[in-house]
Amino acid sequence: MTGKDFRLVVYTVIMGDNFSLPKVEVIPENVDFICFSNRMLDDAGVWDVRLVEPLLPADLPRSSREYKIRPHVWLSEYDQSLYIDSKVQLTGDSREMYKYLMNEDSNRVLGIFEHSFRNTLREEFAEVMKMSLDAGYVIEKQLHDYNIFFAEYLNSKPFWGGMIARRHNNSDCIKSMNDWYANVLNYSRRDQLSLPIALRYLSEDRRSILKSSIFESPFHLWPVWDGVRPDGYCSHFKAESLEDPNGVNFPKSINFQ
Repeated sequence: MTGKDFRLVVYTVIMGDNFSLPKVEVIPENVDFICFSNRMLDDAGVWDVRLVEPLLPADLPRSSREYKIRPHVWLSEYDQSLYIDSKVQLTGDSREMYKYLMNEDSNRVLGIFEHSFRNTLREEFAEVMKMSLDAGYVIEKQLHDYNIFFAEYLNSKPFWGGMIARRHNNSDCIKSMNDWYANVLNYSRRDQLSLPIALRYLSEDRRSILKSSIFESPFHLWPVWDGVRPDGYCSHFKAESLEDPNGVNFPKSINFQ
């Protein structure tokens, strides 16, 4: 059963090939498990797979962010949600995981992990560039703009987007998530780069930031995945294809200091 009889939904998103559904070891009552995907998935088990059309067919990773970031649009019948990345394994009761992230505080509208091995958002930018996880000119443009408008966030701790607890219908949460998605559409698909900027709309008493290992908790393990990212996952075009014809020259290097 699904719908208004249940207040908590656990959900994930799978777009494209080479990804499989998260493993769930404990299946509590009164919790629904939903996966948004652009394809049928074998052996869905506990997961209710909802077929969706990619909003950007040439860019499946960015298309997936619509569902990850904006549950208030797609899961408005639920009051509370727990997003998990497809590479997360739930080893405990998801209701307890939700409480764990929210610090059992009824005033919080979002609970998330602080990144446990990246010291600053600037370091996260440098790592995304180093690993070529998005087109270089996109990362450069984002960092350039953030240096102008949000410089104070670049030296703060980043967050991990692999698990997110939300009271997603709350107006403050909606405002923050819409801003996050706008940044993802305009800048890098690596949403951890823009998450700290979006969370500026939430005061400290409205968010719970968990400072512990992102690799494991009493309720999860990450990463649990031995696949290979499909072609075009990081960048579905080469930046040089956008150079020159109109006299546009993108910078070739960037200073992360």
